Amino acid sequence: MTREINSSNHIVPVFGRNGWAFRKSDTTRASRIFRTQEEAIAYGTMVSNIQKTPLYIHNSNYTVAREISIDNNVKQNNNIYTKGMSKARKRKESIITL
Repeated sequence: MTREINSSNHIVPVFGRNGWAFRKSDTTRASRIFRTQEEAIAYGTMVSNIQKTPLYIHNSNYTVAREISIDNNVKQNNNIYTKGMSKARKRKESIITL
């Protein structure tokens, strides 16, 4: 299922809590909340790949830090999310995100 062209996904800090939220641009509430930004980015990348929508990652002050477009989602995700992981976990995560 693909979303409208104007639709996008966002990783934003959770106000009043330590955590990061995944939300769609056309909603005001978060779809999911994560403890770390890396977990939120991994989930957001997976959803954005399925929906064929860009993913915007925000800083803690809500400004957009970077955009992960449809074409480079998997490459960006592997570079960001797997940094510092064991080889076994990297293999497991790469299977999940594909």
